[in-house]
Amino acid sequence: MVKPKTQQEIDDLLVKLCSPDFIQARTAVSLIELVETLTQFIVDLVNGQEWDRAWQVADIAEQIAQGLNDERLLAEVIFRRAVWHYRRGELGAALTVWQTAQAHFEAVQQDEGVANCRCNIGVLYKDLGQTAEARRYLADALAVYEALDYKEGQAACLTNLGLVLRVMGQLETAASHYQSALQHYRQLADKEGEAAVLSNLGLVYLGLGRLQEALTHQEQALAINQEIGYRKGEASALGNLGSAYAEMGDYANAERCYLEALAIDRELDNPLEVATDLLNLAQLYLEIGELARALAYANEARSLQQAGAREQGVLEATAVIALIYRLLGDAPQAIAHMQQALALAQKLGHHHQEATIWNNFSMLHKDRGTWEEAAACQTKALELYQAVGDRDGQAVSLLNMGMIANRLGQPEEGLQLLQLAYRINRETGSREGQLLCQAQTAVILREQDKPEEALILQNEALAAAVHLNNPDHIWRIYLGRAGTYTKTGRFAEAEADLHQAIHTIESLRGSLGHRRLKETFFGADKVSVYRRLVLLLVRQRQKAADALVTVERARSRLMLDELATTPIQLAKQDAEALLEQEKQLLDQFQSIQRQVEAGQLTRKLEDERQRYGEALEQIWTQMVAWSPMYVSLRRGDLFEYSEFRTILTES
Repeated sequence: MVKPKTQQEIDDLLVKLCSPDFIQARTAVSLIELVETLTQFIVDLVNGQEWDRAWQVADIAEQIAQGLNDERLLAEVIFRRAVWHYRRGELGAALTVWQTAQAHFEAVQQDEGVANCRCNIGVLYKDLGQTAEARRYLADALAVYEALDYKEGQAACLTNLGLVLRVMGQLETAASHYQSALQHYRQLADKEGEAAVLSNLGLVYLGLGRLQEALTHQEQALAINQEIGYRKGEASALGNLGSAYAEMGDYANAERCYLEALAIDRELDNPLEVATDLLNLAQLYLEIGELARALAYANEARSLQQAGAREQGVLEATAVIALIYRLLGDAPQAIAHMQQALALAQKLGHHHQEATIWNNFSMLHKDRGTWEEAAACQTKALELYQAVGDRDGQAVSLLNMGMIANRLGQPEEGLQLLQLAYRINRETGSREGQLLCQAQTAVILREQDKPEEALILQNEALAAAVHLNNPDHIWRIYLGRAGTYTKTGRFAEAEADLHQAIHTIESLRGSLGHRRLKETFFGADKVSVYRRLVLLLVRQRQKAADALVTVERARSRLMLDELATTPIQLAKQDAEALLEQEKQLLDQFQSIQRQVEAGQLTRKLEDERQRYGEALEQIWTQMVAWSPMYVSLRRGDLFEYSEFRTILTES
């Protein structure tokens, strides 16, 4: 049977297959051949996201297989139904159907079919974050493939085992599995598989801190896909290359790769791959603080996943949106989206994603200062990470629990938890995790009046952050070390560290490539560095003039953030109308100010200045409900607490 290509040919075939005369006129042998052809046709339709037609073909193929009383054929059709569920993100249904298919294959002692089911179930458990189960199923399938000397199956299993081991933090073992898979794909002359493994190897080397090897492998994967003209693979390789650049702090190149991948997937009309690219971009912009763009991309990604009825993708996008709202300071929206994501994760049985959501709930409570609730949420996250065998997740939870315990007045417990986190990070080879534990341990030691021990850890952590080229960790460690220097009276060194922290923040903004990436990078957490430097300059260094310069630098950078994010907080047209009115009033007010400064003060000018000033206050009164920081910055009041004003005035 020749497979149809056009929509009309597909519909005509379905009508023919539903005709009893068509089936009755065929021999048993030709019916078996027909079902075998139809099972492959189901996959083709699924790849084209022809969901309804694929299901219809599966119904027809299943009826014929049942009529022939052919258990093997029936198992093949059921297997394809599981693929249908899986591709739609219906992971629970896919699991049940693959288990049914496996039982049918076992009944006819069809070992390859059993292994195929177990391999796919292993992949499904990997997607659910249940790494222990995933590893068990994939290892079972691999043993069968090896007994059958089935190279394609071995290569697929080894690749997926590598993915599982990478999640579990066993990077060296993951690399070994990928190398074995790579040999199989090269023996099979499977360029597509070779490129996929090279890309995954690149991600492992990135985790091991072997940055140049990571980039080399990603570039090789991209080159192979381009050479064979496999555009879908090219887009995937670009996405992984972008992730490598993002991990290395090279955000401009990361953005370039993600955008190129997005353009290819849009050209190929692959909406689910487009959604993946959009979510990659959202997470990139989230990382660099460009929250307006991050939210726009994440919302578009979620809409595409919803249109494709892919709940797994909806879950991932919703979790990212929740995190963006948390960073925007919009707690109600953050909570609402976290609850939606949590309900989906529990429905899908995605324990790993559920753990991450509980971790985000904990961080939200930390932001609000509700430490008991933060601890309870983090405990749930840790239990789930332990259940799925995610050691990196366990280390993150233990790190957060250590910080929380210290804030609850339990520093010794905090130190113990941080030691556990450090031990896991050392065992998994996560240098980033180790330096974060060192930095947080140093904070507790400093508070316990052990500044010299704290400095040793901060120096080690700083060296590691510089080696990893992670600017976010670098400025935070400088800030922490400045606090230790201040505690010991080494004010000149504290001032130098705060300047280094600010230099790191501002140089990163300058290297992001274009203005849109710079707009909201600053953020509320970074203003604390400027505030700390101002107070140090005034209190201990008696440099009031330098303090005023630092205030103005901070105010100008915060203004960029507020200008970029204020339209998010209000209906767009209302925000734009208020901002336009404000701009016109500011232009008029500043024109009058210039005339006054030039010595042209008249009663009329003074009346106009007062009138425009009052009009601006009316505009700001409307704005303050949705962006108090913006209004504060416009009024020139950066530090809204009396302590700073008092000491600056005294100086």
